[in-house]
Amino acid sequence: FAEEIERAWHALSELGRFVPNPNQPQASKEAARLDSQSAMDWLQSLDAHPLAKKYLIAYIRSEYTAEPERFSLLDLARNAAMYYSKIERPPSMRVMGGNDQIPFALADALPDVRLNSPVTSVRVHPDKVSVTVNQNDSHLTFDSDFAILAIPLTTARLIDFNSLPAAHRKMVDEVTYGEVTKVMIEYRKRFWNDARWNGRLATDAPIVYTWHATSHFDHEHGILTAYTGGDNAAKLSLLTDDERIKLAVNEIEKIFPGSSDFIENTATTAWLNEPYTRGAYMALAPGEVTAHWKTLQEPAGRLFFAGEHATPIQGYMEGAVESGQRAAQEIIGVV
Repeated sequence: FAEEIERAWHALSELGRFVPNPNQPQASKEAARLDSQSAMDWLQSLDAHPLAKKYLIAYIRSEYTAEPERFSLLDLARNAAMYYSKIERPPSMRVMGGNDQIPFALADALPDVRLNSPVTSVRVHPDKVSVTVNQNDSHLTFDSDFAILAIPLTTARLIDFNSLPAAHRKMVDEVTYGEVTKVMIEYRKRFWNDARWNGRLATDAPIVYTWHATSHFDHEHGILTAYTGGDNAAKLSLLTDDERIKLAVNEIEKIFPGSSDFIENTATTAWLNEPYTRGAYMALAPGEVTAHWKTLQEPAGRLFFAGEHATPIQGYMEGAVESGQRAAQEIIGVV
């Protein structure tokens, strides 16, 4: 069966040849054809073992937080070109001290950070941008020469824009985001080592995918992350935190009896329920790459766009940071 999985991975990597420049997938010769199809269309046509196909379905659900039938084949091919078409994948880095070091570092570098002040309207004028926020039930308006919109487009849909260009308005309204939940389970003992297992599961169970989140720490304790994308994530988002945690614990217990005896702590997040994200990262549906990719990185007058959705390294914090640097450089270029 390992050979069948390897063949499936090879077929996925071969998709990358259709996107010579993953930074500009909409410019590929086969862009229109690929973007008119879904990842599921490709999977159904694939000459592969049924279990290998199920594995790829679970992988797409977890990696791209979308059901394969709602994920653009062009975007899958773009990712294949970036990450799967090389002999070695780029290394996966982690932030020492935790991911919250990034916003703390950003806040330290900024002179005035307004928290709990959601933006209600953005007015783009020929000579300035006016941003209105709701702070303690009072509306405050700030004028600036330029503005960078670095929030998910799911949240941007709640903002009143005065006159975005048609392409940007359509982008904000239409771009599809994924659905995802996480359950983190800390165990007093890394029981998976006894089973000669690396902590990764790809399943057709509700939790979909797991990995060992503390493999880089030399410690007796360990954390498994149950990461659920797609329709299952939408269902798990309807559960309470305790119910979602119990489900994940029970699913792992079914596979590794006795594992729940080692549980120390648990935590969970349902990103659909978070008011400032309202979903996972961007997961472009068929037709959306050719329609919106170029616009995602273009300014609307004095309003510039940044975030994981506005970068080729899409879906990652690295890409979000790079998009902010790109937007800042573009503003400097205008000035």
